[in-house]
Amino acid sequence: MKITLRTTRGSFPLEIVAWVASSLAGAFAAGIAGQDPITELAADRTAVERVYYDHRLGTKPPFEQVLPAVEVARLVNADLHKEALLAQVYHVEVTSPQVEADVKRIDLETRAPEMLAWAWGMNGALSVVGATLAIFIAMNWGFRITLVAASCTYLLAGAALGVAAQPQTYQ
Repeated sequence: MKITLRTTRGSFPLEIVAWVASSLAGAFAAGIAGQDPITELAADRTAVERVYYDHRLGTKPPFEQVLPAVEVARLVNADLHKEALLAQVYHVEVTSPQVEADVKRIDLETRAPEMLAWAWGMNGALSVVGATLAIFIAMNWGFRITLVAASCTYLLAGAALGVAAQPQTYQ
């Protein structure tokens, strides 16, 4: 069973949601058809990993050498184990319709879907910069100045978010 979801270019979180949805749908379809769900999940995981592999730059060894079938099976079993723990410990089971509904919600409710990937990227990049800068400030000027700088940064970000959240009117 093949599921195609519309995502914006470079939207890594949506790619993960799409992978989870296709994996769950594949497992569901395999269960109905009486096939081995591990085989279906391994095929899905291999397809996703091949996309990541194809986007790597430079010279690279063959895909089958980088990610042999045994490793794919290990990754799938690890994912299934995590899913079982999620259900057992937190009593949460993520179903394919839930994932599809969430993807639709994101597509419909996001004010600027083309900016979503940018926002995720900026969050990741600035998290790294912020952690490094916090260590630098703490080592040079002390912990109190670090906390003041962090507080000012968060206040500035909150103000910027408040301005950005205002409805825009153009004349």
